[in-house]
Amino acid sequence: MISAFLVDDEEHALNLLEMFLHKTGEIQTIGRFSNGYDALLTIEVAKPDVWFLDIEMPGLNGMDLAERIRSQDPEAAIVYVTAYDQYAIKAFELAAMDYLLKPIDPDRLKGTIARLKKGFEGRIAPDSPDNSNEKFDTLSVRLLGAFYASTEQGGAYKWRTAKEKELLIYLSLQNGVPVHRDRIIEDLWSEEPYPKAKVYLHTCISLIRKHLKQVGLDRFVLFEKERYVLDANRLQVDALLFKERVSELRNSNGVSLEDAENAMKIYKGNLLQDEDYLWASQESELLVSAASERLLSIAEAYLAGEKYRQAIEAAERVSYLSPCDEPAYCILMYAYKKLGHNEHVLRTYRQLVDRLGELHLKPSTSTQELFEGMVSSDFGLKR
Repeated sequence: MISAFLVDDEEHALNLLEMFLHKTGEIQTIGRFSNGYDALLTIEVAKPDVWFLDIEMPGLNGMDLAERIRSQDPEAAIVYVTAYDQYAIKAFELAAMDYLLKPIDPDRLKGTIARLKKGFEGRIAPDSPDNSNEKFDTLSVRLLGAFYASTEQGGAYKWRTAKEKELLIYLSLQNGVPVHRDRIIEDLWSEEPYPKAKVYLHTCISLIRKHLKQVGLDRFVLFEKERYVLDANRLQVDALLFKERVSELRNSNGVSLEDAENAMKIYKGNLLQDEDYLWASQESELLVSAASERLLSIAEAYLAGEKYRQAIEAAERVSYLSPCDEPAYCILMYAYKKLGHNEHVLRTYRQLVDRLGELHLKPSTSTQELFEGMVSSDFGLKR
């Protein structure tokens, strides 16, 4: 027998639903409540297999109640009982085990029960051996370059919708800091009406939880006080690791060339280089600046050690990341000079002039003087 809690602010609706469920002979109502707050008070005492939730309730609506339920009992099945707008039905179907439209159709209810039973068949007991390794698995997220997420045991994370993917990326970048639901909506669904945006958010959260569970990560998206956060103890994000390494180098008295190069090995591309997320633009610029700073220090170290080819390689990466970074061009010109590549000196300076010219700027006096020294007769260069 499947145990159920019913939550609806209308007494008549509760009575009808309980009667229909009783007639099926498949579901036992072990609790009924006129508001979500009372229901949550009993969840530690009795956890039902399924919750039947009305959507439009005063105070705590059905979708918000579902989030609080899942934060305490991730295995609980949710069935929405609603007269809600048709646009939301598909979203409810994704975010819940099922939905029922008021007035309830007994035949439709039979389909819901069949779906519940099928869903319960695949459940594994929390203490069973099959779950013994779950808590040790980690979600590795690559954001520098092309996005990719996976676990060692469960394989690649596969998303269903573009917004689900974007939300997972968004939460991955928060570094363990819970983000209020409304802030997420503002950043990801600002053009949508608020009620509709909440539906989309709940849907994407549900999809993320479902797909994370498929790769061995249960209870990974946490929810408390209307804020979402990923379990930082089971999350590795290359962009956050790079920021951490850069911070360590900045605060260190003596930075070795090896340490700087090891930090740059993490930076395999710009943040989300294949995506176009407005909310990520500032973070991307900060990471580019940090990478350019580290690469410039590497180029300077190679130049001081008279390793000119390595200096050129590092400085070229800087000029790629920051096309108007004058110190990088100066290193390039000096290294090319030492290698006797006079035409490369001229080409590098012209490239700098062109790029600064696009911003209506000119090279600094010191850069101009460096170049003027290189076009003297003993270099045989022509401007």
